[in-house]
Amino acid sequence: MTKLLIVMHTVLQSPKKKRAIKKRTKFLVTMIFVIIALLFWGAVKVVSFPTLQIKGVVVEGTKILMEEAVAQKVEAELSGNYYWFFPKKNIFLYPKEKMKADIFSSFPAVETVAISVNSSRKLVISIKERVPFALWCGLEKRGTDILEVPECFYVDKTGYIFAHSPSFSGDIYFTLYGFESLNPNKPPLGQSVVTVNVFEKVLQIRDFLTESNISTDTIYFGENNYAEFNTKSFNVKWNTDEDVNTLISNMRSLFNSPSWKNGTFIFDSEKKSEPIEYLDFRFGNKIFYKQKGETPVVPIETGTSTSIEMPIRND
Repeated sequence: MTKLLIVMHTVLQSPKKKRAIKKRTKFLVTMIFVIIALLFWGAVKVVSFPTLQIKGVVVEGTKILMEEAVAQKVEAELSGNYYWFFPKKNIFLYPKEKMKADIFSSFPAVETVAISVNSSRKLVISIKERVPFALWCGLEKRGTDILEVPECFYVDKTGYIFAHSPSFSGDIYFTLYGFESLNPNKPPLGQSVVTVNVFEKVLQIRDFLTESNISTDTIYFGENNYAEFNTKSFNVKWNTDEDVNTLISNMRSLFNSPSWKNGTFIFDSEKKSEPIEYLDFRFGNKIFYKQKGETPVVPIETGTSTSIEMPIRND
């Protein structure tokens, strides 16, 4: 009898306990939700304090670019909120890496960029621009007397096209035509005329030619690794896939020859010389040249020699 009463008492009490447990659980869940909501609301209020907001944008270091264009791009990134609540203008939450990526993609003239907030809560965009080294003036090879083209672009020392240039007359800049790695079906800005490796060869050979008193005004890049330096009097043809040290060695052999003088060949004992149209270094140790109005000639075969004793003749 006693056991029966205990069982009946337990059965009668269990619904009350269940309701009590359910009520406590609901209360705890509600309290947790309220606490989370209060913390979230507090966080939103803190990050939204006026003293924690960026007051403006300052752009430094631009010469080619317009400061206003860069500032507008950055200000567009600062507008709005993260997840509808957290302001992007907060000095701790502004999207620095996204801004950098957008600046690089929108302004090819930018070489490096640093972003920080100063003591006045201004967002400072410090830019280092690419330095103009040459011009790229299209796919078509042009004359070398006066450079007057409808559109040219600035190129840096890596062969990277980064900005439109104003119109120039004369040989103010070393000028590039044609392309090797550039996609002609896309806008040229942000592309490279040639690979960095090839452009390094261009600079090395150009420096050597300058040291040899041969001033190069332009260079043209054609198909199948073809490249051609243009001077005031003749052209220098070579292949961009050749070893640059071998190319320079072959050039040195030619320019050290007693038959070479001031950009021309001496052809006879009377020391008469004739102007040439081009020098061609595309065939290993065999160096071709062409007098103006004549057929191509193989003047020398350099081999391993660094000097040439016999005059170069055209017969």
